[in-house]
Amino acid sequence: MKKTEYKEITIGYTAGIHARPASQIAEIAKKAKFGIYIQKDNNIADATGVTDILTLFCPKGSKVKVFADNPADKIIVDEIIELIKNDFKKG
Repeated sequence: MKKTEYKEITIGYTAGIHARPASQIAEIAKKAKFGIYIQKDNNIADATGVTDILTLFCPKGSKVKVFADNPADKIIVDEIIELIKNDFKKG
């Protein structure tokens, strides 16, 4: 797995990444042409899978990296980062 485009962010949302935020991330990640992943510590999850994301256990304060297999999906990485920055509120 080659991390071509990635950004790091700290989870600021009080409830962390639970089922609803994980499903929002997966919804965005499914628009990618190639693989999108989330990494916490040494654990990597496929961002299209809600269960995969939940296994990372990301409470408030967790530092995560969001990355793509291909630079073509940089916009998807940016969209997920914006979602996290906005505490999972769209728009």
